[in-house]
Amino acid sequence: MKMEKIRTGRLNPHALELPIEVQPIERAKRVTLKRLNYLLGFIEEKKPEVLQRYIANLQSWYNFLSNSDHIMSSGIDTEALLTDIPHLAEYPNVTKAYMNYYLELLDPKTPNWMKETITVPNENYLKAYLYPRYYNLKILTETLGREEAIKLWKEYITRYIIYDSTQPNPPISAEELLASRSSGREDSEWVVVHGVISHGKYAYKNENCPWVDVMEGLPDRELKYLVCCYGDYQGTASRYENIVFTMEHTIAEGDPYCSRVMH
Repeated sequence: MKMEKIRTGRLNPHALELPIEVQPIERAKRVTLKRLNYLLGFIEEKKPEVLQRYIANLQSWYNFLSNSDHIMSSGIDTEALLTDIPHLAEYPNVTKAYMNYYLELLDPKTPNWMKETITVPNENYLKAYLYPRYYNLKILTETLGREEAIKLWKEYITRYIIYDSTQPNPPISAEELLASRSSGREDSEWVVVHGVISHGKYAYKNENCPWVDVMEGLPDRELKYLVCCYGDYQGTASRYENIVFTMEHTIAEGDPYCSRVMH
């Protein structure tokens, strides 16, 4: 069959400078703290003997990474923040250290964190989203040993995505995938080539990755891959009940592009 290719997106050298509106505390609770809370519960279930050591290492690392006490200076009520986040609620000092780092990444100018929204560069927004994940994994490797920590992290990511997923979409064809995933993305900063490469196989190739761009200052490629890319496997499985996902190349691991196929 003749392959149909569609290219979407446009390389924007200023993509990380784009302004993003965010409510810092709401986003922390909905995304960042929610993930860490699940991770602590998962470790308590799978490796209870290392939980307290991991907690202590988290607190030590995040205190080291933070330059200011944004929680205290802003009067943020940590206890109220954790009312429905049970695992973290047991460790308010860890939460405080973690939040200080998150807020500092988001905007080091220490604005009024409690107001409706603040506007930050896309680079800050992505760092606040990705850097804590990287350090959560890095700290886990230092607590548990690299091989065992990575195995545990992969299982955690898979379990978390299943936990956080809605019902999968109805079965879909490769042609329908091409149509749905390539439409309305002309203005995206993600440059992607899409195509149906054979019967039942939709492929797409990322030519750039703003997530990896923003993580350039972090040294460990394998950890960056696990933070940026590994969740795509279960994310696809949870979204499409009839799809198998494979990924051969990733920018995070040093390849010039990301190549994925949805079978």
